[in-house]
Amino acid sequence: MKVIEKVAKENNISEKEVREEMLKAIRAGRENPDPEVKARWNELFPDGKEPTPEEFIKTIAQYILKEKGC
Repeated sequence: MKVIEKVAKENNISEKEVREEMLKAIRAGRENPDPEVKARWNELFPDGKEPTPEEFIKTIAQYILKEKGC
């Protein structure tokens, strides 16, 4: 995915490192005990599976575009 590649280049790290850091952030979000956060995760990722960084980016981008009415 070009976004991950771009972030890696801009930060002078590997794409693997970008994905690993994204997975840490995804896991932190999924494990957040706040009921509102849990509800949003269930809305965005109803299958209950941990999304890959690429799936996360795609889902969040689609959500933002939907919210903006695009």
